[in-house]
Amino acid sequence: MGTAAYMSPEQAQGKTADARSDIFSFGAVLHELLAGRRAFTGDSMAAVLGAVLTADPAPFDAPAAPARVVTTCLRKAPTDRYQNIAEVKQPWSKSR
Repeated sequence: MGTAAYMSPEQAQGKTADARSDIFSFGAVLHELLAGRRAFTGDSMAAVLGAVLTADPAPFDAPAAPARVVTTCLRKAPTDRYQNIAEVKQPWSKSR
């Protein structure tokens, strides 16, 4: 099933997951790397899943391009995220 802090909202709800779910998980890992803390936390698995479903991660200090990538990856609705992993690298390429 997955680790709660890295699950996409659709996975947490038992809905169909696709590549956009992986992009959400990638965003959660990238957030943790850049911020030094998990994007979604709680005192229990239920609390973490609740955060995945309803909370936005706290802002963190990062350059604009990586912060935008994380924010877009972690959008709740799959249609609002990057649609494939190739789109993820575009903001990075434009910032150079």
